[in-house]
Amino acid sequence: MKTKNNISNIALLGLAVLLAFNFTACKKATQVHEPLATAAQLKADSLLIELSKDSALVVAEKEALVKLQADSLYKVEDGKKSAELNAHYLALAALEGSINALAVDYQFIWNDHAARQWHGLDVPATKWGLDNPDNVYRGAVLDSALTYEIKVTHLGKAPIQESFDVSAIQTDSTKLGGQLSFIEIRNLKTDSLGNYVLTANSKADATNKNHIQLKAASVNVLYRNTLSDWTLQTPTQIEVKVVAGTPKPSASKEEIVKTAVAKLKTLVTTLLKGKNVWAGYNHKENFLASPWKRDGGWGFAAGGHFSLGKDEAYVIKIKTKTARYIGFQLADPWLASFDYVNYTASLNNTQAKPDKDGNYTYVLAATDPGVSNWLDSRNYQNGTYLIRWQYLEDLTIKNIDDAIISQQVVKFADLQKYVGKELQKVSPEERKKEQEDRAKSYLRRLSF
Repeated sequence: MKTKNNISNIALLGLAVLLAFNFTACKKATQVHEPLATAAQLKADSLLIELSKDSALVVAEKEALVKLQADSLYKVEDGKKSAELNAHYLALAALEGSINALAVDYQFIWNDHAARQWHGLDVPATKWGLDNPDNVYRGAVLDSALTYEIKVTHLGKAPIQESFDVSAIQTDSTKLGGQLSFIEIRNLKTDSLGNYVLTANSKADATNKNHIQLKAASVNVLYRNTLSDWTLQTPTQIEVKVVAGTPKPSASKEEIVKTAVAKLKTLVTTLLKGKNVWAGYNHKENFLASPWKRDGGWGFAAGGHFSLGKDEAYVIKIKTKTARYIGFQLADPWLASFDYVNYTASLNNTQAKPDKDGNYTYVLAATDPGVSNWLDSRNYQNGTYLIRWQYLEDLTIKNIDDAIISQQVVKFADLQKYVGKELQKVSPEERKKEQEDRAKSYLRRLSF
């Protein structure tokens, strides 16, 4: 009898252990990660919404619009219709950057992003300067008088590329800070899960790969997560801890707005000067010049501006040049990305279909050409575009001048002659599903 009771007790204990295991497994399986929705981020989002209505910023936004209207781009119909929206984007970007610098205790904050709705907040877009749809950009403004630990944790499949771009912050509102250093994850010491800790302060430390020297009084650190597969790759979790020194208190709302007004002037000046370099306004339309090497040597990019009739398409064929990531994006004449969440206004090398020879052929057009690899210009006949080659296997490559195989503007009626052997036909139903799947996969950035 005693033996039978012991057996029963063991059986019950085994069942309890099994149930506990199953509960834990289910709990882990249903756990939701929101690496971007930190307390600092939600504070920044709330301030962005509140302070965007401040009268001083509203006046500064109108002044920014006047500067855009004085530019030659305003004479172009698509430039005129998008100028007011871009002045608003720039004002919000300036405000977001000022909140980042003054109100979030040195934490990394998401910037240059599409609009989103989360945690009861309706966060507006802060796009500008050919923002990459495949990037999650997070910035932190660090004080070189302090010492920091920056902890990065991978909660899901890692981005294809992670990097830290370190630059000085200029007090002159007409200048941009120059790059001080560039760090890629492949050059860092990580654990078996790819996680790592960085240190940062004003001192050099040649013995520590995971150290950022802050070579100016105030330093901007831009952290990029590049997602080449929206269905699998996820943003990392990043946390900053001050381990030495006395942090400065957060600024008042009035000081934040005052800083944003000054920063807006910088962004407008930067955009009007930089559009020639980034979007090729200093050369002819519908022309992709040789790619240039990115600061820090971490990739290449080539940009241009297009002007197409309603019955025309711009066909571009490129080589991969050993790049593990290639992104092709479209933007309006002022370099603000189109709606890339719901439409194929951008395509990376996972989303696009390669040619039989491993190269890529794209069709840029305002209306659906009914083929794969369509870059949707959202009914704009005029706009800008940028192609990025990143995470090259061969880091010694100094140029990729032969990366652009061909480019030509063709009539829709002649399109099949140029892409019939390379691209697949896509029906309206298939296109709709493609767009729906795209929007769904984008939401993984918010939670997964």
